[in-house]
Amino acid sequence: MLETPSGREPEFNAYMRAISEEIRQLREEHRATSIAQATNAKLAAIVESSDDAIISKDLNGTILTWNPAATRIFGYSAEEMIGNSVRVLIPEHMQTEEVAILERLNAGERVEHYLTQRKTRDGRLIYVSLTISPIRDAGGTVIGASKIARDMTAQRLMEEEVRAAKEAAEAANFAKDRLIAALSHELRTPLTPVMMALGDIEHSPVLPKELLEDVRMMRRNVDLEVRLIDDLLELARVAQGKMQIRPEPLDVHDILRETIDLCAGEVGAKRLRVAVSLEAGRSMVMGDRARLGDVFWNLMRNALKFTPAGGQVSIVSRNFPQGTAEPHSLVVEVAEMGPGFAAGASELIFTPFRLGMAGEPGSSGGLGIRLAVARNIVDLHGGTIRAISEGPGKGATFQVMLRLTDASPRRVIESNRNSTSGRTFRILLVEDHPDTAKMLSRLLRFMGHEVTAVGDCLGACAAAEQSAFDLVISDIGLPDGSGIDLLPQLRKRLPELRAIAVSGFGMEEDIQRSQNAGFEAHLVKPVNFDDLLKLIQKFDLAA
Repeated sequence: MLETPSGREPEFNAYMRAISEEIRQLREEHRATSIAQATNAKLAAIVESSDDAIISKDLNGTILTWNPAATRIFGYSAEEMIGNSVRVLIPEHMQTEEVAILERLNAGERVEHYLTQRKTRDGRLIYVSLTISPIRDAGGTVIGASKIARDMTAQRLMEEEVRAAKEAAEAANFAKDRLIAALSHELRTPLTPVMMALGDIEHSPVLPKELLEDVRMMRRNVDLEVRLIDDLLELARVAQGKMQIRPEPLDVHDILRETIDLCAGEVGAKRLRVAVSLEAGRSMVMGDRARLGDVFWNLMRNALKFTPAGGQVSIVSRNFPQGTAEPHSLVVEVAEMGPGFAAGASELIFTPFRLGMAGEPGSSGGLGIRLAVARNIVDLHGGTIRAISEGPGKGATFQVMLRLTDASPRRVIESNRNSTSGRTFRILLVEDHPDTAKMLSRLLRFMGHEVTAVGDCLGACAAAEQSAFDLVISDIGLPDGSGIDLLPQLRKRLPELRAIAVSGFGMEEDIQRSQNAGFEAHLVKPVNFDDLLKLIQKFDLAA
């Protein structure tokens, strides 16, 4: 036992406390040193094992540290780079970037992730994502920077490949759409004079009954050709999401009756029965008459196609909910006695170009696009369409459901071919297809109008210099220019000139271009002469 000298206990105790405190401080310093050493070892291990290049440099850009990932990414060893300038890694055209970075670091800023390029030992340019942070001394002064570089070359190349593939696909789609539009134009143009001639003959009061039936047969088949062309255009619109509707109050029962009349020839040829039961007490909807007409025409054509000769097609309408005083929907069902389809195929039959699928409508031929177009039209109306079958060999029912409206139908102006009453227009007809120009001129003159027909832009401008016109009916694609460019030239001479575009190009963008140019209507070839007369009558009423 340590003895304390007599009378010296306080000094001795103070001495022992001092020794104990020194020992404690030594232990704390040793512990802190051990922790720092362990931390530094962990940090070093992280830097060494990182997949990212981790580099430190002073404020002159001289590299101080260089980890293995930096060697893997840039190709230089640590011995080659430590002590050298970081500018070795920067491409010649980007050297000013380092100056800007050093300025920001001197200001104490951190440079967050940004994508740039760096040069490897073998001269390749690679994409890297950089994060640069200032390094401070104990007093807080910035003395250097740490840089983390992640190699983004593979990701960037993949993004560029995806973008290139997207651009190529968009270019291919555009080329396909323009091809379809051009093909449509070429197919439609020669059909216009045929349709007009047949329509004119069909209205002849002296035509024998047997010849009248032949003319109607020819017109129905030309109508079918036009529908096939329309199907291609409609599918292109669906694919692009560009199909539009122009809703108005209309009676679906009227559309169904018109559809049944249109199909009368085929019904008779196959000796089919059409059972019609329009039970719905309310049948007014907000819809696009032409588009909904296409839906029911397609369903009727589908039913007639797959119902065997001597069979029956049924058309039924009813309200939903049934038995209620205020129903909110109209349901139309078109049923046929065809091959039907298996469970699970009800959605597939609305997919275009699915040919040869046993047990499905469409398996015996056709492009398989009409039902796809019909679904899109019904969707645009906020309705639903579905196919129902009890199985192969048991026929199919197509059900369309549309919302009802309380609105009243708009008044429709009816044309009368046999009447020449109303205003006489001085019409400038610009059409380069000789047969179309001949038929249109003849029919318009028969209706009492004065017609000057020319075949190109030059002729149209010359005619406008010599005479005054009330109305121009112009093709869009002309031998020496476009009807789009022609109209402003004509209106410089004739400011009050009304204008109707007639074209085989019928895509939404074609119609929009016509409207933007100042045409008040755009009729797609083959032109229905009655539709043209209705437009002219509207101009007459508005005068």
